[in-house]
Amino acid sequence: MNKTVGVLALTLACGFSMNTYAQDKIDFSGNCSYPAKPQIVNGSTASEAEMIASQKEMKDYLALGNTFLECLDKEMGLVKPDAPKEQADEFKARIDATHNAAVDDMNQIAELFNAALRAYKGKNQ
Repeated sequence: MNKTVGVLALTLACGFSMNTYAQDKIDFSGNCSYPAKPQIVNGSTASEAEMIASQKEMKDYLALGNTFLECLDKEMGLVKPDAPKEQADEFKARIDATHNAAVDDMNQIAELFNAALRAYKGKNQ
């Protein structure tokens, strides 16, 4: 998934209007918040303290990201059985797309951190 589609999907699930849906059929809470991305340090120039701080930021981001994914899973359960099928399918598709984009984003950020960590270890061996 490219970055534009990922950002669009996150925006759709986090901010799309309930006006699109019959509020009594799909009770979107809008309470899922995607965490701010951590700043990844340059591993080839970072100090040990900077790498440790970056690692903590990364762990916090991933934990909050997992909380976001759990929240999206709960949103899926808010579709009532008598909701119009087209609306329910669209709602679920948006939630799925957002979930997938968030996982892709979290994996990308983790890979950036891992690359920085490899660079840090490479300069300190």
